[in-house]
Amino acid sequence: MKTNLLVTIMLLCVSFIACRKNTAIDEMKNQPATSEILTGIRTSSQDMEKPYVTAEPVYWRISHILYDNVDVTGNFNTYRFEFLRDQTVVVISKGNTISISGKWSMPDKEHMVMYFDPSPLPLPYHIGFEEFLNGEWTILKSSYFGIYMESDDNKIHRELLFERSF
Repeated sequence: MKTNLLVTIMLLCVSFIACRKNTAIDEMKNQPATSEILTGIRTSSQDMEKPYVTAEPVYWRISHILYDNVDVTGNFNTYRFEFLRDQTVVVISKGNTISISGKWSMPDKEHMVMYFDPSPLPLPYHIGFEEFLNGEWTILKSSYFGIYMESDDNKIHRELLFERSF
């Protein structure tokens, strides 16, 4: 009798663990890709809730940027970013007084590459987008509300947090 009870308990434990593992895998499959979060456009055909999809443009702001252990977030306070599906990123200053374009791509799910041409813009607009943002970034966290990345290009440690701008 004790053996049957022990075997039953073990089978229940194994089935519970197997169900939890499948659920976790399914949840990971249903997570939107960072590119879908950035653009607000779902690229896959899965039928699921899509809170990150919007008919309106999706804008982002830099809420934290660290460059070689120096916080340069203040340089970006007046800018908002729009990542377009054609892999263009448009940077617009508050009041729409200036617009800067760059390129972005995602070679895989864990990396993002941004590129801005060296800007001939006059001060105070020229803050060096290419210096602070260009290069390959490793995506550490990605959600509907924010994307946190790090980069160590050219032996300079950089951290970047984009937050959705409503």
